[in-house]
Parts: sequence; structure tokens; C-alpha cells
Amino acid sequence: MLAEGVLGAYKGVSEHGRDGSSPPARVPPPPNGAEERKRMARTVQMAPARREATPATVRRTRVVVKKVAPWSVFRFYLLYNFCIMLVILFGLTIIYNVLGALGVLASTQKFLRQFWDSFKFQGGWLFTRAFAVGVVMVVFWSLVKLMTAFMYNLISDIVGGFEVTLTEHK
Repeated sequence: MLAEGVLGAYKGVSEHGRDGSSPPARVPPPPNGAEERKRMARTVQMAPARREATPATVRRTRVVVKKVAPWSVFRFYLLYNFCIMLVILFGLTIIYNVLGALGVLASTQKFLRQFWDSFKFQGGWLFTRAFAVGVVMVVFWSLVKLMTAFMYNLISDIVGGFEVTLTEHK
């Protein structure tokens, strides 16, 4: 009854109909269950219930990181550094193409031919060498991070690791 009154007030209809006359006639349920399921599936809009302001609860947990898996660190940084290398090579490719379109490479090549007769910019040669140097740097920096993980594990045995506070807002 309360839900019907709220629903009726929400839609601008009173309990006695739109014009305030007698209440609408109730329709008996049909013999099959199809209409009953359709009637039950209707959405009723009600005014939201008022809640009293409750203070937000914050759950905090202090965690100490004592060990780091060196193999996981190596795999992560291998993939991370490889992605960074690809981004840098892609950026260099864009810069190379823009400089070529503006004619900067041709004028630089013309200037440098004064000193070396056979000087020529070859993009394929440059980028294959840049890729090879990038792969070497990826492996090198991943090995540096691997050694850092080993050193952290050794130092955390002495010091006890570092403490992290995790918070969860409800």
C-alpha cells in the first residue's frame, strides 16, 4: 500500500485514479502463468530511503615486503624494457620520416659529402643497428634489475624489508 502510494504520488496519480474518482477496478489474474510472470516483472519506482550519515570506514593493513622473486623481476623488466625500446624506435622512425619529408636529411647528406664522398643516409641500415643495440640494452638493464632484486633480498634479510600500509575505503 505504501509502495503504491509512493508510486502513485511519483507519477502524479492518487489512489483513486487520475481525476480523484473511484478506485480503478482490479483485474483477476489470468489462468495461465504468463501474465502473472509479466506482472511480477514490472519495475516499481520508489523514493530512495533516507539513510543517516555513517562515517566512512577505512581498513588499514601494514605489510612488510621481505623478499622479491628475482625471476619475476627479470621477466617483468625484460618485457617492460622491450616495450620501451619499441616505443623509442617507433618515435625515431617518425622523426626520421619527418626529417626526410622536410628535406633535412638530404641537405645534411649534401653537406657531409663535402668531407666524405660516399656518405649517404640509409634508413634500413640505421634502424637494424638501432634495433640490435636496443636488444642488447634491454638484456643489460634487465640483468641490472635482476642483480638489484638479489641485492634487495640480501639487504632485507639484515634490515627486515620495507613496510607498506594498504588502505581500503568502504
